Amino acid sequence: MKKILLTGLILSALLGTGCNKKADPPCPANGGYSGPVQVIKNCTGTYIRYLGKDYRVCNEELLRYYADGSRATASFSPAGDCSNGDRYLCNMYYYYEETVNISCIR
Repeated sequence: MKKILLTGLILSALLGTGCNKKADPPCPANGGYSGPVQVIKNCTGTYIRYLGKDYRVCNEELLRYYADGSRATASFSPAGDCSNGDRYLCNMYYYYEETVNISCIR
């Protein structure tokens, strides 16, 4: 009886300590902005909404698996002019603050 009780305690202790998942490290703010963002996709391009302002993403291929309206944590910095130029895929103008490059997204 003592062996069964001792074996049960050892197994429960092993199971309780073996399931610890490490949290992802936060995105570092490399000279720019960092925090929670919302992904916005429409016919004019891909944007992120950060603190109530929208920013056009130059390296939008990083967001190809994020749906419109999804939330993430990102680190990004101003990009100047995007090399892919303006896209005229629809008859719509979308106002944004500036263009940015994403350096980290989770």
